[in-house]
Amino acid sequence: MPQSLSKVYIHCVFSTKRSMPLITDTIRKDLHSYIIGTLSNVGSYVNEIYANPDHLHVLCTLPRTITIAELISKIKTSSSKWIKKQGIINFSWSR
Repeated sequence: MPQSLSKVYIHCVFSTKRSMPLITDTIRKDLHSYIIGTLSNVGSYVNEIYANPDHLHVLCTLPRTITIAELISKIKTSSSKWIKKQGIINFSWSR
C-alpha cells in the first residue's frame, strides 16, 4: 500500500516590539542556537535562521504533531524568556 509523504516549510518573520533594535551581535549566535534547539525538541528542522537587530527570520519544517500557531508560540515564548535572562529586560516580540 503506498504511503503519502509531505513536508511543509514555514517561513516565520516577526519583529521586536515597536521594532526596537534589541538583538545585538553579542547574543545573535546564541539566540540562533537556542531557537534551533527549541524547534528540534518539537520535531522541527531549521533550514535557515537569522536575527536582525529588530526582527527574526526562521525557515523550518512543520512537524505533524503541532499547529503553526503552536510552533510560533514555542519560538516566541521560549526565546523571549531566554533573551530576558541575557539581560535585555524590556524585550518582547510584537503581537
